[in-house]
Amino acid sequence: MIKDTLEKLEAAVKAGDNAGALRALARLKTELGGLNQTHLELRANLQSFEASHPALVKALDTLSRMLAQLGI
Repeated sequence: MIKDTLEKLEAAVKAGDNAGALRALARLKTELGGLNQTHLELRANLQSFEASHPALVKALDTLSRMLAQLGI
């Protein structure tokens, strides 16, 4: 949704449509505000998962580091 809003904003700016640009900008602000709340919820869920499954998290961390060193 953010990508669509940015495209609409860009088109409105290029067309000189100030009202359209302002509407797209307002929508973008709303979407970004919701993203922050989603981020906070995701962070809390991840912390809970890490606390309840420490061995799995450690194994996944090790695997992801190995893959990163291989460039994957």
